[in-house]
Amino acid sequence: MKYYKYKMDIVLGNIVMFVIGIPLFIIYILMFPNFYESITFGKMPILLLWFILHELIHFFGYLINKEVDIKNLYLGICLEKGILYCQCSQKVHKKTILISLMAPFTLIGVVTLILAKIYNLPFLGFISVLNMLGAIFDLLMTLQIAKMPKDVMFAEFDDPDAYYLISRKDLTKYKTLCLNMIESGKIDDKNINSKQEKRIKITKVSYIYIIIFILGSLIVDYLLQLV
Repeated sequence: MKYYKYKMDIVLGNIVMFVIGIPLFIIYILMFPNFYESITFGKMPILLLWFILHELIHFFGYLINKEVDIKNLYLGICLEKGILYCQCSQKVHKKTILISLMAPFTLIGVVTLILAKIYNLPFLGFISVLNMLGAIFDLLMTLQIAKMPKDVMFAEFDDPDAYYLISRKDLTKYKTLCLNMIESGKIDDKNINSKQEKRIKITKVSYIYIIIFILGSLIVDYLLQLV
């Protein structure tokens, strides 16, 4: 068995997200012509909660397969890298990771957007679209892993923007946009393992960004109401 370590290209991923976001928001505007009436800066902190919910759905997406031990799941926020994450530090099969990857995009992206249209809830539609765009690496990883051999296994360790694929077959021929293979070698559990200690890890920079985001949103909303 060999491992292949992949690193997410965050910059290129953001470019792809922006390109996809243009037509997606055009569709959103056509669905909700009066969207601007319900989207305010005061509601923006809800967006942070929505992305936290995104990671919690990943978390439970692992658990429903009954393959994953909850002690091997970790949650974190690393906003200096622009990511919130759920890590699984044990090896899991292809089906398990595909379900976990697609669950947030489907449940609080596609499904909630449909519900938002049915019940005319523009703000719910707005955060659903942002969630779909925020799931860009989930989608890219899904495309990557779906086309790989059946024996492929997945694991994450301490780097929040990197992961490992493990297989008996050569994976170097499988190329996917924004996902770069940076290392490979023979499996050695003494070296390829998690050193994660905290079940929930939030970096100091993330705390600062969160406080600025929440206070900034509320202050701007208040000032706009005075105008």
